[in-house]
Amino acid sequence: MDPSPSLNNDDATVAAILLRLPPDDPSALVRLSLVSKCWRRVLAHPDFLRRYRARHHRTPPMLGFYFRETLSTDSTFVPAAATPLLPDLRGSSVCDARHGRVLVSTPCHLAVFNPIAGAGGRTERLVPFPKFALRRGYYWQAAVLCAADGCVGGDHHHLDCHGGHFRVVLVATYMGPRVSHAGIYSSHTGMWTETTSVNNIYAGVTKKPSALVGDTLYFPCVLGTKILEYNMSTRNLQVFSSPTTHLDLLKTVLTTTAKGVLVTADGGGLAKMPDSVLTTAEGGRRLGFAAVVASKLFMWSRAAGAGAGHNVEWIASRTIDLNMLPDIHGLSPTTSTGVIGFADGVGVIFIRTDDGVFTVEPGSERVKMITSRNDIQTAYPYISFYSKDLAEG
Repeated sequence: MDPSPSLNNDDATVAAILLRLPPDDPSALVRLSLVSKCWRRVLAHPDFLRRYRARHHRTPPMLGFYFRETLSTDSTFVPAAATPLLPDLRGSSVCDARHGRVLVSTPCHLAVFNPIAGAGGRTERLVPFPKFALRRGYYWQAAVLCAADGCVGGDHHHLDCHGGHFRVVLVATYMGPRVSHAGIYSSHTGMWTETTSVNNIYAGVTKKPSALVGDTLYFPCVLGTKILEYNMSTRNLQVFSSPTTHLDLLKTVLTTTAKGVLVTADGGGLAKMPDSVLTTAEGGRRLGFAAVVASKLFMWSRAAGAGAGHNVEWIASRTIDLNMLPDIHGLSPTTSTGVIGFADGVGVIFIRTDDGVFTVEPGSERVKMITSRNDIQTAYPYISFYSKDLAEG
């Protein structure tokens, strides 16, 4: 294909003005494209899009998040403020959202798609399940990521790779002898790699988002007490503990009856299991961990040079008393308050309360309410640049 022609002088002048628009209102580009044919031509030009992304630190904004409906197989998109509404996913359960793509599952297969492209209908790439995930008694979770050169362990920024090749990583735990397996699917070959396995007597993988640090994916296990680590370069799979401070916090608020029922430690009745999510720290260079216990947000980061093995060193990085943040409300230590997601690259944590879902920026402690729905269990943030040409395919 021939390269796109350069902008003429008049268009270049318009482009110089539009380049100053902040990226935190993605729908602004769409609205401005309706002003005139000239503005639409400029906003849809590949050269403008590349310059716009480069000017704004090459960091795409968070357009919103997907979540699985509790009583159906559908997944729903919740837009951030001023974000165009992206399609809901009927008959599909969201598993992951990363690098401009969304990974969903059906009873028959996985599927990867770009929700921005194809306004006339959803376009997707089907991915078969690996054989080990089809066996009875297996609990699994999966992640999607770009397969462009420099993606794994590199500095690729995923700005124009929505339609390129991708990888899917699936990990599964058999709840009999507690063995965990992992494999990588390549859209380039259409095949899964050989399976990697590890004994995991501690916990099974759970349906919560993974975290990507360099060429390694991390998957949380049930109750947030263990983490599965899968190195995509070496194909090494291992399990290690979450922060011991987190485990101590769990003991202070929970106890187990003789019948195996979780109750509050003070005898106040049935307990709500504290939520936790995996995060990244130091600009994505380290693994992080966040949990909400008794309306307090606790954050840790994995120590530099933390070696392999069951126990690793964690550093407590921040504690935020959510009761002290004026813009968050509906907090309750015994009902729905919890952490349900993390937006990598944007650095915000999703908190659910009785009144809805809020985002919290740990550094500035800035709070924003996203939705009044309080039944959302897990948020999968969708981060991408939005422009009219992408939306129309």
